[in-house]
Amino acid sequence: MNQKLPLLRAVALSFAGLALLSPSSTEARELLLKKGDRLAIVGDSITEQKQYSRFIEDYLLACTPELGLQIFQFGWSGERAPGFANRMDNDLVPWKPTVVTTAFGMNDGSYRPYSDAIGKTYEDGTRRIQDRMKELGARMVVGGPGPVDVDSWKSGEPDADKYYNENLGQLSAIAGKLAKERGFVFADMHALMMDVMAKFMM
Repeated sequence: MNQKLPLLRAVALSFAGLALLSPSSTEARELLLKKGDRLAIVGDSITEQKQYSRFIEDYLLACTPELGLQIFQFGWSGERAPGFANRMDNDLVPWKPTVVTTAFGMNDGSYRPYSDAIGKTYEDGTRRIQDRMKELGARMVVGGPGPVDVDSWKSGEPDADKYYNENLGQLSAIAGKLAKERGFVFADMHALMMDVMAKFMM
């Protein structure tokens, strides 16, 4: 059995669960999603492959059919936060989303150790996306980047997974900081997946 699939399912459903909850009313379990919402799931090739986005769609349609949600997927292979910021007015805004989830960072890290330049470019692009969604009045669930697989990613290069996961962790912290400043929900995918992977490796 492929052990990656249960991990992916767990992360996707956790992301979907966070999307359902208002950040200010977790105890009351107030829904972030409202009747008739148009949910846009935005990201890079990880979104484009329609795995976690399909899990989220199935989860929401099964658990909240009364909301009549419309769900759209906006994944683009190789995408980075600045790239989506440049095209969102053309590719996303005309669909009039009321709720948006984002998952960027894997490509933004440039597959090398973290640097201030990498962080600044990612932060600038992420800020532009969040500010534009705020202007539109859309609610957001901002996803930090997940980690690379410590068991298989660039296994021939010493410590590659370690330095790149540290990089992605830095980007995740940036996404979370910006989300908090704007009152958006932050889904800390990096910490969640690192924890699940560590348990799988035991």
